[in-house]
Amino acid sequence: RRLEPGGLLELAGLWDGWCIGRDGLLYAPGWRRGIEPGEILALPYVRALAASEARRVAELRQAVAELESETAAAQESARRYRRMVQLEARLGLMLERVS
Repeated sequence: RRLEPGGLLELAGLWDGWCIGRDGLLYAPGWRRGIEPGEILALPYVRALAASEARRVAELRQAVAELESETAAAQESARRYRRMVQLEARLGLMLERVS
Protein backbone atom coordinates (compact mmCIF):
# COMPACT_ATOMS: atom_id res chain seq x y z
CA ARG A 1 0.00 0.00 0.00
CA ARG A 2 1.36 3.41 -0.94
CA LEU A 3 1.46 6.18 1.64
CA GLU A 4 0.06 9.50 0.51
CA PRO A 5 1.80 12.83 1.13
CA GLY A 6 0.91 14.34 4.45
CA GLY A 7 1.73 11.74 7.04
CA LEU A 8 2.39 8.35 8.42
CA LEU A 9 -0.60 8.43 10.73
CA GLU A 10 -1.53 4.87 9.86
CA LEU A 11 1.76 3.59 11.29
CA ALA A 12 1.70 5.67 14.52
CA GLY A 13 4.05 4.78 17.40
CA LEU A 14 7.68 5.51 16.60
CA TRP A 15 6.70 7.41 13.48
CA ASP A 16 4.60 10.06 15.29
CA GLY A 17 5.36 13.45 13.82
CA TRP A 18 7.10 12.09 10.72
CA CYS A 19 5.53 12.95 7.42
CA ILE A 20 5.98 12.66 3.70
CA GLY A 21 6.15 16.10 2.14
CA ARG A 22 4.64 17.19 -1.16
CA ASP A 23 8.13 16.78 -2.63
CA GLY A 24 8.02 13.06 -1.79
CA LEU A 25 10.72 13.29 0.89
CA LEU A 26 10.40 11.92 4.40
CA TYR A 27 10.55 14.59 7.12
CA ALA A 28 11.48 13.97 10.74
CA PRO A 29 9.76 16.08 13.40
CA GLY A 30 11.46 19.48 13.56
CA TRP A 31 13.72 18.89 10.56
CA ARG A 32 13.69 21.25 7.61
CA ARG A 33 15.56 18.95 5.27
CA GLY A 34 13.73 15.94 3.94
CA ILE A 35 15.28 12.49 3.65
CA GLU A 36 15.55 11.04 0.17
CA PRO A 37 14.72 7.40 -0.56
CA GLY A 38 18.37 6.73 -1.48
CA GLU A 39 19.47 7.88 1.97
CA ILE A 40 17.07 5.46 3.60
CA LEU A 41 18.21 2.63 1.34
CA ALA A 42 21.84 3.43 2.23
CA LEU A 43 21.26 3.10 5.99
CA PRO A 44 22.22 -0.60 6.23
CA TYR A 45 25.46 0.16 4.35
CA VAL A 46 26.19 3.18 6.55
CA ARG A 47 25.58 1.12 9.71
CA ALA A 48 27.84 -1.67 8.44
CA LEU A 49 30.51 0.88 7.55
CA ALA A 50 30.29 2.49 10.99
CA ALA A 51 30.60 -0.92 12.67
CA SER A 52 33.57 -1.79 10.46
CA GLU A 53 35.28 1.51 11.25
CA ALA A 54 34.64 1.02 14.97
CA ARG A 55 36.31 -2.41 14.77
CA ARG A 56 39.25 -0.87 12.89
CA VAL A 57 39.61 1.87 15.52
CA ALA A 58 39.63 -0.79 18.26
CA GLU A 59 42.31 -2.75 16.37
CA LEU A 60 44.42 0.38 15.93
CA ARG A 61 44.05 1.29 19.61
CA GLN A 62 45.23 -2.20 20.53
CA ALA A 63 48.20 -1.88 18.16
CA VAL A 64 49.10 1.50 19.68
CA ALA A 65 48.92 0.02 23.19
CA GLU A 66 51.21 -2.85 22.16
CA LEU A 67 53.69 -0.47 20.52
CA GLU A 68 53.68 1.77 23.60
CA SER A 69 54.41 -1.28 25.75
CA GLU A 70 57.24 -2.37 23.45
CA THR A 71 58.63 1.18 23.45
CA ALA A 72 58.58 1.32 27.25
CA ALA A 73 60.38 -2.04 27.42
CA ALA A 74 62.98 -0.88 24.91
CA GLN A 75 63.53 2.36 26.84
CA GLU A 76 64.00 0.39 30.06
CA SER A 77 66.52 -1.90 28.33
CA ALA A 78 68.37 1.15 27.01
CA ARG A 79 68.52 2.65 30.53
CA ARG A 80 69.89 -0.61 31.95
CA TYR A 81 72.45 -0.91 29.14
CA ARG A 82 73.50 2.72 29.57
CA ARG A 83 73.94 2.16 33.32
CA MET A 84 76.02 -0.99 32.67
CA VAL A 85 78.26 0.88 30.25
CA GLN A 86 78.73 3.68 32.77
CA LEU A 87 79.64 1.20 35.52
CA GLU A 88 82.03 -0.67 33.23
CA ALA A 89 83.66 2.62 32.25
CA ARG A 90 84.14 3.56 35.92
CA LEU A 91 85.52 0.11 36.69
CA GLY A 92 87.91 0.45 33.74
CA LEU A 93 89.12 3.82 35.05
CA MET A 94 89.60 2.39 38.53
CA LEU A 95 91.57 -0.58 37.17
CA GLU A 96 93.68 1.74 35.04
CA ARG A 97 94.61 3.78 38.11
CA VAL A 98 95.47 0.67 40.11
CA SER A 99 97.79 -0.78 37.51
